[in-house]
Amino acid sequence: MRDGFFRVAAATPQVKVADVETNVERIAELIREAADRGCGAVCLPELSLTAYTCGDLFESRTLIRAAEKGLARLLADSLAGENAENHADRTEVRQAISDGEGFAVRGSSTLGQNMTYYCKSVGYDLLVRIAVFTDSDWNIFAHTLPTVASFAVVMVVLCVVLAFLATRFIITPVKQLAEEAAGNNTVSTTYPELEPVAEILNGRNRDIKRQLSEIRLEKELAEKAKESKDEFISNVTHEMNTPLTSIHGYAELLDAGGMTAQQQKTAYKTILAQSERLTNLIACIINYSEIDSDELPSYEVDFSALAKETLCALK
Repeated sequence: MRDGFFRVAAATPQVKVADVETNVERIAELIREAADRGCGAVCLPELSLTAYTCGDLFESRTLIRAAEKGLARLLADSLAGENAENHADRTEVRQAISDGEGFAVRGSSTLGQNMTYYCKSVGYDLLVRIAVFTDSDWNIFAHTLPTVASFAVVMVVLCVVLAFLATRFIITPVKQLAEEAAGNNTVSTTYPELEPVAEILNGRNRDIKRQLSEIRLEKELAEKAKESKDEFISNVTHEMNTPLTSIHGYAELLDAGGMTAQQQKTAYKTILAQSERLTNLIACIINYSEIDSDELPSYEVDFSALAKETLCALK
């Protein structure tokens, strides 16, 4: 390489069919000539070691082994002139020599970076060793952090969107059920999962309607009881005026005189009867609590005696 350019040569050797040794010699001469002219690589036609027209000889194991040996010789000759560092003491090289292949990871003192080395034996005392850059755990974490953070942000956004959509699809039917139930309507749903909720709401509405009906009935009964009580009090008050009028009238007649003994006796009896009647009415008023209980006791009334008293009072 010179001034940043890598010189490459193209060469075509004169080959003999199935004569690997001769072909290797001629290829080696071309490689040396190219190296003398400053070339870093030489491109040769395919099958230059065996020639292109071997035909069935390509299946001969002898020809194949000769070609492999010739290739190993050319590789060795290509590297013979380089002042390369001896890596025989490296871990991967020792493993390749003993086991056929080796592997190692360590820092490179030349490049100042972690490297992964792999070495493999290819036969004929030749080893192939390659190396690639490798990062530490922290470097890998630092390089992958932006990607991981981007995926995390995307996942959070997707989770929020999915949660919003799921919540909307779940809450909307429940909200509709609640609105229908608030109007005391019979609710129904097309979602089998919400049928128990709809049944509970319908049961609650039925209980509320039943309680409202009971309250309405009790209110009507209370109003009727109040009307009955007011009517009873009005009648009792009116009935109290009748005996008081009789007592007051006979008392004035007795005070004025001029009544016969028989009339006086009748007046006294009327006053006593009306007083007893007035006492009974007052007792009914005192037992006012019996009216509120809606369980009024029954009383026996002698209509004949009541009629006679009324006629006597009107005479």
